[in-house]
Amino acid sequence: MPQKKPGFHELDIEAFIQKLKSLAPPVNPADLSSPKYVRFAIVARGRYGSVEAKANIVRALLSGELPVVGNVDGTVAGIVVSTGGIPAFSARRTGAYE
Repeated sequence: MPQKKPGFHELDIEAFIQKLKSLAPPVNPADLSSPKYVRFAIVARGRYGSVEAKANIVRALLSGELPVVGNVDGTVAGIVVSTGGIPAFSARRTGAYE
């Protein structure tokens, strides 16, 4: 019998994507032009720190601690959050390796 490799199943990934996308209804992008908002795509590209910092931000999104204010295009990248809460969550330590 072939050995299974650890990882994520395609359906698990899709369920995770759908959960993130469901956090906010789509909104008019013009409503989110203020510098106090940022798209998740910008956060995920590296501007907000390490992989651990980004994981903390995703945890905060999923728990509701970091509210999603909208979604400009219906994708995970289009999720919009307030920039005010990001530094606190990106600096938070998980305790997993402490």
